Amino acid sequence: MLCFDYINTLSMSVAYGILIGRFQIPHIGHIELIRDVLTKCNHLILFIGSSFLDDTILRTKKNPFTFTERCTMLSVCFTQDELEKISFIALSDYPDDNDWFKAINSVTNAINYKNESVGIFGYVKDDTSYYLKCFPQYQYLVLSNCFHDGLSSTPIRERFLLTGLIDQSVLHPNVVEYLRSIDRDAINACIQN
Repeated sequence: MLCFDYINTLSMSVAYGILIGRFQIPHIGHIELIRDVLTKCNHLILFIGSSFLDDTILRTKKNPFTFTERCTMLSVCFTQDELEKISFIALSDYPDDNDWFKAINSVTNAINYKNESVGIFGYVKDDTSYYLKCFPQYQYLVLSNCFHDGLSSTPIRERFLLTGLIDQSVLHPNVVEYLRSIDRDAINACIQN
């Protein structure tokens, strides 16, 4: 069960919420997190990390799904009303964190042209979550350490790519359907080590 115990609790919602993730297969914890954030902001800027605007970029074992594929998997989990509140944004990797931060700020400022309140939401999973504290201009809204008992996309993704097995207990039914519909062998053939 996903815990919604916020370190910094909002007395009211923010105009724009920021949520960043790779979603390299989006699991039920991701979907519950996004749904909860949607109740705390008027509009969600959902950054899909390790993405490239050109979906022909090489696939890797860690990032086998393209931005478009991940947007599709996420989109099929939400209602039309929820989707109208979400902007899916491709976020590339950068060798320098400062460039990554600038990219997030640039997109956020373009969407939030009226300079309304912004909150960055997240879950402190491990050392890779340090970035949540790197945006002092936004309200910092972080979940405590309870997230479906450490549910991670890594073993779900690895099992699917290696064997074709889909763990239906941790995936939204529409994501399961999507994974069944794609050509896993074609994805594996494109993966670069």
